Amino acid sequence: MKSFVSSSFLARASLYGIALLSGIAGLGYQITWARMFAVGLGHELPSVLALVTAFFAGLALGSWLLDTPLARSRRAADWYIGLELVIAGWVMVTIWMIPLLNGLAHDWIGTDPSGLWHWGVAFLLPMVGLLPATLAMGATLPAMDRFAANWISDRRIVGGLYGANTLGAVLGTLLSAFFINQFFGYSRSLMMFALLNVVCAGIVWLFFRKACNPAAEMAAGEKLELEMSTGSGRLQDYPQDHSPELATIIPIALCTGLLGIGFEVVGVRALSSIFANTVYTYAATLSVFLLGTAGGGFIYQSILRRFSFQRLLFWSLLLTSLACLIGLLLLDDARAWYRTVRQATGSVMMAEMAVSGLVFGWPSLMMGITFSHLAQSARHRSGGVGQVMAVNTVGAALAPIVFGLVLIPELGLKWCLLLVAGGYVLLIPDWQRWRWLIPLGLLVSIGIAFQVRMDMTLARNQDVVLTEKVGVMATVAVAQTAQGHRGLRVNNHYIMGGTTNLAFERIQGVLPMLLHPNPRQMLFLGVGTGITAAAATIDEQVHVTAVELVPEIVDVLPFFEPYNFAPRRNPQIEIYISDARRFVRANEQNFDVIVGDLFHPGRDGAGSLYTVEHFAAIRDRLKPEGVACIWLPSYQMDSEVLQIVIRSYLEVFPNAVALLGKFQIDHLAIALVSDVRHLQEKEDYWETRLAGRNLTESLNAIGIQRPEQLLGRVLADNQTLRQYAGTGQLNTDDLPLVTYLAPRYMQAGYPRRWQRYRDLNELFRPIRSEFRSEFYSGLPESSQLSLEQFWLARDLYLEAMTMQHSDKTDRLLQALAADPNFDEAYQESLTVAELMLAERLPRQAKAWLTKVIAVRAETQKAQRLLESISDQ
Repeated sequence: MKSFVSSSFLARASLYGIALLSGIAGLGYQITWARMFAVGLGHELPSVLALVTAFFAGLALGSWLLDTPLARSRRAADWYIGLELVIAGWVMVTIWMIPLLNGLAHDWIGTDPSGLWHWGVAFLLPMVGLLPATLAMGATLPAMDRFAANWISDRRIVGGLYGANTLGAVLGTLLSAFFINQFFGYSRSLMMFALLNVVCAGIVWLFFRKACNPAAEMAAGEKLELEMSTGSGRLQDYPQDHSPELATIIPIALCTGLLGIGFEVVGVRALSSIFANTVYTYAATLSVFLLGTAGGGFIYQSILRRFSFQRLLFWSLLLTSLACLIGLLLLDDARAWYRTVRQATGSVMMAEMAVSGLVFGWPSLMMGITFSHLAQSARHRSGGVGQVMAVNTVGAALAPIVFGLVLIPELGLKWCLLLVAGGYVLLIPDWQRWRWLIPLGLLVSIGIAFQVRMDMTLARNQDVVLTEKVGVMATVAVAQTAQGHRGLRVNNHYIMGGTTNLAFERIQGVLPMLLHPNPRQMLFLGVGTGITAAAATIDEQVHVTAVELVPEIVDVLPFFEPYNFAPRRNPQIEIYISDARRFVRANEQNFDVIVGDLFHPGRDGAGSLYTVEHFAAIRDRLKPEGVACIWLPSYQMDSEVLQIVIRSYLEVFPNAVALLGKFQIDHLAIALVSDVRHLQEKEDYWETRLAGRNLTESLNAIGIQRPEQLLGRVLADNQTLRQYAGTGQLNTDDLPLVTYLAPRYMQAGYPRRWQRYRDLNELFRPIRSEFRSEFYSGLPESSQLSLEQFWLARDLYLEAMTMQHSDKTDRLLQALAADPNFDEAYQESLTVAELMLAERLPRQAKAWLTKVIAVRAETQKAQRLLESISDQ
């Protein structure tokens, strides 16, 4: 053993390797635990902040409590071995403990908690559940510093260990997001990370526990060590006249933790209006920030560790402030940088990492240098490193609350970043000596404030942004087109509905309502513009409960009146601001119909709304004859993701069928419906369902005027749906495949509309005559014939929408011939004629309209258009 560790180079490399592996495991745990707890705690701000605070609080507590015992112990290596084994052991416990705690979270938080109660429960459960592991994790770096110092000539190794540990955190972030979690699931991922802790303990046991390096005891750095009484606070690595007091270092460490993570919180929040905001976005941004801090640790260790305390602290704080200002300026142009890199590389991920590097690179580098300097300077006989780590971690834990919850809503993103930059300047010790920095900093800040725009929502084409609300979780805006249509945007590029296609918005709420024979209570998961949920209230006997995660979305609902029937004043509608998953589990009420909105599967967190466990929770909240309807944006899914979701839904609802929302290839929305057997069994379902409800006029307005327009939306029966879904893995809470696979589809670019149609062609074609006659065998022959005509017209129309020019017109005529009353084919025929006129082809338009009129007798619009051409 001695021959191996007697080499200073090998000893240093081994120590850095141990710190690297420990860092991989640490961030792997943090990311995996956060996603596991989100199932129970929810994705609201109190839950997110409380979870982060609980994790950091455990780290800080471990660093502080064990700092002195570690410093006074002569068996620091044994301490380190024990800490790593405690982490590994307790991690295995959390695999089965976290689901139990999530169950408690559902019951304790409830559906409509106060902010304080919500935060308290969300903090307490992970704090207690993870405490043994986080306590040990907080003490590992101080323990390693103690036994590792014996192998370094001047005993100054904090910066190197911190850099290696943080570099490991980068690898842990990337490995967990891009590989381990999505291929092995969360439980197995925790096991693999726990194995790394065991490996670290084993290496120290074999090579560092009993071995020693006597030469280090007489090294030059050891001669600088000051004899001191317990708690005096003098440092061992500097002569007495240059030794800072812990009382000086600790407040700076606390504030730098607060400002550093504050800069990250505000920067990430600003970039959310540019980035795709997938699970990979978070990993890319965090890894870049950690990589910068790791680089700062290595630079300090290799170049700067022998500089005097005051001089290096002054320059590190000043340059950190300057770096934050530069990051702010670059952030203002981040959209252009993002577009340039994405066009050059063709990769969303590369663009996100490049822009994150521009914004966070230099600031995080300087933050790493500053922390390493503070930690190394605090090292003394009775501790110091752990105490600095503890208070720095406390500051980091407070940052999401202070900046995310308080400062961003009050000051805005730009002024928050300027506040961070100014805060670093104010931390410079003996600032009166450098008082000239204050007016200079104010002038620079004012200049930057006028220069930086920080536009979160960009007007597109001739759109006008009517309102913009910069919330803690997202920026919500309402934009209006030149034609007067309004749309809801979240983080600039996510369109969450609008008035452009009112019929489709309303069909999403009306169709599930019509599928239940006698609905009274409906639950909508997702509010958006409120148009969909409000549409169900055309039935006066229906009461709607709607759940929305982002509070600012509820705030802008008045901009979509009267189309959403003023939901906040509508006695038939009750809106909750809550996490949809937790609301379903915590609510004790049962519903006749539960509707899941068109959630973008690639957005971080949305994939959990397509898991087996969530579907099972929905099933448990349904009444005996209840209907569950989950809308799928197939245009935002590739075939693999769509099949996984359908497979997972069938696991819970074995009688499920698929329906079409609107006959629109561009945005092909599919509804997975739990059971429609009552449609098959009742000959007079349509008449019975509408009897005494006064729905006819409202249904006519959205294009549902006859039974075929409801029954004809069936896309695949249960058997066909199973054949399409196939066999394979399910989307579960422990293995959330959609969360990791859907973003790849986003980054590859959505296919053209005819490609999407061809991907789903197998889902269209199975509606064959033998299936149809069997599926609706209870209907009268006349109804079956009308339905056959409607189905044929629908399929021909959808095929026509994938074509161009003459092939398209031929299919449209065939669709009209199959069912002259198929309105979509008729409306598209008029659009074709108008395009011909716009291209100055009146003869072709006239000939085309003549064919349309010949097929469909009642063609007043076509007749008037034809007459206008004849008059020209």
